[in-house]
Amino acid sequence: MLGRAAPADGDTPGLLEQLVSISDEAKTGFQLLQQADAAEVAQPAAAETTADAPAEPPAEGETPPAEGTTTPEATTVSAVPATEASAANLPIGATVGSAGLGVLPYDVMFTGDFFQIADLFKGIDEMIESEAANVEVGGRLVTVNGFKMTKPDPGAPLEVELSISTYVLPESQGLTAGATSTAPPEAVPAATTPVAETTP
Repeated sequence: MLGRAAPADGDTPGLLEQLVSISDEAKTGFQLLQQADAAEVAQPAAAETTADAPAEPPAEGETPPAEGTTTPEATTVSAVPATEASAANLPIGATVGSAGLGVLPYDVMFTGDFFQIADLFKGIDEMIESEAANVEVGGRLVTVNGFKMTKPDPGAPLEVELSISTYVLPESQGLTAGATSTAPPEAVPAATTPVAETTP
């Protein structure tokens, strides 16, 4: 499932096929798919906290904590540093994002009227559907970073340019789980449990 949503090789042809299919269903005109410059795609910064941050004073009406007690700290999300090995195995044009996954940016363009463009966005959004703990993968995991909608002439259709990002899993977690056409995935050595020595 993850291998389809974020293939290890980037699978640009597969992304093109899916976008063309969604465009056809929405009755929009598919105009462009090109890889964008990674430097143009802003990645969210990881949250940072410091241990020396002063505690906020209690709100009016609240009782301050007793001396010697501690208050729970906020949960933070940190960026996963990229290793040379993980960066070297990424497809051309991909970079390591803040969550440690490879990110591939693209620029795409469609034409159509307002309602057709709305159906297009709905189709892109429904490639991955989640409800509670259930996740249904019908295509690629795509983030729309931004879009521009213009109307060149009064009688012309709308032109919509999207800046999107797709994601790349490490080869060990992709669709083939590290296997190739000539060999199965490398076996992970089983952990050994040390045996305590007994004295006579």
